[in-house]
Amino acid sequence: MNLRIYDLNETTIVIDGRNAERDYGGERNPDCLIKIVEGFEGCRVIVVHAHWIKSDLLKRIKEIAKVQLVDVTRDPEWDDKIVLAICMLEDGFYVSNDTQMFKHLKGNLADKNWCASRRIGFQFDQEGDVSFQYPNSLNVNIASLE
Repeated sequence: MNLRIYDLNETTIVIDGRNAERDYGGERNPDCLIKIVEGFEGCRVIVVHAHWIKSDLLKRIKEIAKVQLVDVTRDPEWDDKIVLAICMLEDGFYVSNDTQMFKHLKGNLADKNWCASRRIGFQFDQEGDVSFQYPNSLNVNIASLE
């Protein structure tokens, strides 16, 4: 049997904070964001969130990750653009279930394929446990189980 082991140590992971707050039923749940951040222990985690984040959630996140607050007053998708920008600058990966992030790109720095190769999806089950969907581009080490 083969087991895929993703070596993410010291990789920059940029989390789309508002997107990551959605639970199994699609409802806003701040604990979901915390679980996702905790799922990338050992990585350099940066949470990008709208400036109106509640102070208690902000404090919890700052204990385990860096935070980039974004003013989304005039452009409600500005946080998505900042997620992509930091991901590009850091040569990292981003966590979001938004498969249309490429629509925010301008110019020739990146394209739809780049976005797909850098996006880590996630899913919560009914019990609140999270699982991640990693892109094929992620460096993968195959280990054999006996």
